[in-house]
Amino acid sequence: MQLKSIKLNNFRQFKDVQVDFADGKEGKNVTIIIGENSAGKTTIEQAFFWCLYAKTPSFEDKILLNRDVLHNMQTGSQATVKVELCLYHNGIEYTLTRQLAYTKDNNGNAKPADQPLFDITRREKNGNEKDIEADLLAATVEEIMPQALSQYFFFDGERILQMGKEISGKEQVDDFKNAVRGLLGLDAMMNALWHFKHPRGGKNTVIGYYNSQFSAKGNAELEKLLKQIDDADQKLAEVKSSLETCDGEISKAKDLLKQKRSEITLYEEGKKLIEEKDGFEQDISLAEEAKHNAVTEAVSLFSRDLSSFLSLPLINRAVDFINSQNLADAIIPGLSKATLDYLKEHQKCICGRELLPGSDACNHIESLYDYVLPNSIATIARDFKNESMRRVDQTFVGDMSKDVISKIKTANEQEKIIQSKQARLERVIRRIGASGEAKDKFDELKSQIGICEEKIRTKTKEHDQLLEDKVNISRDLKNYQDRRADINANDEQNRKTEIYLAYANRIYEELNKEYTAQETEVRTRLQDTINSIFREIYNGELQLEIKDNYKISVTDISYDSGVETSSGQSIAVIFAFITALIQMAKENGQKENELLAHEVYPLVMDAPLSLFDKTRIDTVCRKIPSIAEQVVIFIKDTDGEIARDKMARYIGKEYRFDKQTNFDTRVIPGEME
Repeated sequence: MQLKSIKLNNFRQFKDVQVDFADGKEGKNVTIIIGENSAGKTTIEQAFFWCLYAKTPSFEDKILLNRDVLHNMQTGSQATVKVELCLYHNGIEYTLTRQLAYTKDNNGNAKPADQPLFDITRREKNGNEKDIEADLLAATVEEIMPQALSQYFFFDGERILQMGKEISGKEQVDDFKNAVRGLLGLDAMMNALWHFKHPRGGKNTVIGYYNSQFSAKGNAELEKLLKQIDDADQKLAEVKSSLETCDGEISKAKDLLKQKRSEITLYEEGKKLIEEKDGFEQDISLAEEAKHNAVTEAVSLFSRDLSSFLSLPLINRAVDFINSQNLADAIIPGLSKATLDYLKEHQKCICGRELLPGSDACNHIESLYDYVLPNSIATIARDFKNESMRRVDQTFVGDMSKDVISKIKTANEQEKIIQSKQARLERVIRRIGASGEAKDKFDELKSQIGICEEKIRTKTKEHDQLLEDKVNISRDLKNYQDRRADINANDEQNRKTEIYLAYANRIYEELNKEYTAQETEVRTRLQDTINSIFREIYNGELQLEIKDNYKISVTDISYDSGVETSSGQSIAVIFAFITALIQMAKENGQKENELLAHEVYPLVMDAPLSLFDKTRIDTVCRKIPSIAEQVVIFIKDTDGEIARDKMARYIGKEYRFDKQTNFDTRVIPGEME
């Protein structure tokens, strides 16, 4: 896009003004318009906005009609405000005209018509002119200059400060992200992705359409599967959206935590104490971990051999008792069970004594069964002793006991360390906040740090749960889809739809892979380009980083820590950002068959130099014209001579405001015309 001219009729203090812009021939791509405050610099800059979008964001008074014209009007008569903007887009000339009729009412006030009239004429390369159809006017403006991007190319000093806050991460970054995507060609790829699949696209997307084309034809299982797939798709989209939101909140909380931790160490009195505090906290954490590990290992050892450990004293007493008994005499050589059975059966001992049931002699014979091999008392005692010694090895149990005691001792030692460090930590904390304002500020920062840490913990837990949900839903969805494919294999039309859907999903995956790679490459290039330009504008050890969520953080590389940017630094950031975008867009536009090729826009700035000191004015005046294809700059009288001197070789058009009255300003050619 290149500006050719702008005409203003009865627009605020300009009754009849035309400005032709430098076209870049012979390197003359700068149009400079110099004037004192309130002469009309902002008015012309706002005229661009009004002509393109019917908006004047910088005007509190929305009445655009020139006050002199209104004063001279008869009651009931009409006058028209008109702005005509002529420009080139993709090599084709467009003339955009917006006009609004005002009627003077009985009270002498200007009453505007309900809506301004707007039309666009397109001049073809063969010279033929064609009016754009009414229903295509808004789309044509968006094609020429998307409104979301306009703020980065038509802006004033106040807007620069606001933009500096936005892209530095203090406020929302959606505009910045959209600007990057739009200016560097990523929008086309994003639109292609959304064409294939979008969470809210439904049947209007390619994949959504094919998903809706399956016919159950009375098949209850397939009908249920289609419903399950649709529900799973919606849940998965919701989970992905929640994950993105959660990631953003975690990132924001971490950035704020880093900032607050940095702030709390700025207090000279407490800086060393803070470091000491962190050391105690780390020591306590390590001691708690060591204690936990020792207790865990002791419990594990004890639990594993608990029965052997507890039975050891009893078994030792039993073995000692067995060893104290002389059981050798308990064995009668040659005695057998058969012999005893014979004597009981015949009721007579070999000595001739009768063995009547219940008699002492018969009871004695009964007791002899305990001495019969192999189950004699001596044998049983020996077996018990051997089995006991086998099952409970004295050395092993003893070592286990020693290990358990050692672990408990370690745990006790770590507990003493924890108590000692905790006491010292509490003393340090009291010293950090020992007095008045410092204490209040420390307590405030400590509270904020605690809130950030809690937010990070809560959101991380939520993030982990969402990831688990995503895995589970994705698994179920894959199972549903596989089963659907099996069923559809028997239906000709559904089988074709499965094939079409598979192709659509594969194309989407490849597009998404390419977009991710291109987006990462663009963000890296943009970061490097911004840093290169930023270092020229603002000398120092500051470095910018563009994160995944397009927030910009400024780091002091000398200390490897985040810093709070000053107003001057924020302005330097936004200038570096804008010029980097222009430079990359121009580089992309010079590449043939490049996915990221995109239109290059002019840069229209209202009094930007007053925000810089003389050193940086010099840098800005040299840098911007060398990068931008076209520059229109409105400058205060006080900065005019500096700008004219620094940009002399780039200036193709120069104008000065000639203020006749508060309601009549004219634009005349400057010295270089």
